[in-house]
Amino acid sequence: MELPGLVDGHFWRIEQTLYALCGSRYGAELLPQAYDVRLEAGISPRIFRHYVGAIRHLMYAEGIAHLVRDRFLDRCQWTQEPGARLSAVQLRPVRR
Repeated sequence: MELPGLVDGHFWRIEQTLYALCGSRYGAELLPQAYDVRLEAGISPRIFRHYVGAIRHLMYAEGIAHLVRDRFLDRCQWTQEPGARLSAVQLRPVRR
């Protein structure tokens, strides 16, 4: 936690560092390089993208737009687990 610059402008690094320290105690490891966060615009062939604060606007400009063009919602059903609150809606792929 004494790493110089750990919190300079990025207070969330403390939380992430604590999660990493706690996780490593129980055998958690870093994700492979394929999961690295990148800040450039553009949809890659990967099936995921973490739109962190600096690029959150791209989630709307490219991420959601890509899902609409790819007709993602047409291939899913909205379901609600029995007894779940209304906000606990999940997407499940429809097998066709």
